[in-house]
Amino acid sequence: MSDTLCIAWELDLAEALKAIEARRVRGLVAMMPGWASPTGQWSSRQVTEVWLEADDKGRFVTLMDDSGKLFDGAMRSEPSKSRGASELLLRLPPFKSGPTRARSGNAGTSRRRAASKA
Repeated sequence: MSDTLCIAWELDLAEALKAIEARRVRGLVAMMPGWASPTGQWSSRQVTEVWLEADDKGRFVTLMDDSGKLFDGAMRSEPSKSRGASELLLRLPPFKSGPTRARSGNAGTSRRRAASKA
């Protein structure tokens, strides 16, 4: 059984990740608003790391995408200039795109109903 969560704020994500076992997380996608995208359209970024950081301005979350680029989810107006404490909350393997794996059994094969003889 799997659960899907939609979390609106980065600090809520940090609290949720602290409350569960990180190994249960199979994937994480950040939705980016149009004003934070070069195309002006909403977009998504596959996340591989979540960091909780603290400095003199407060606590904030930094994310790393599957290309290794750090980003903040477009919510922080100004990045911190002082380096504070950092805590890694989640590390996922890089996302691999490609064909999906077929389920076990006869998935993906066609079945024909046997013709009945009258």
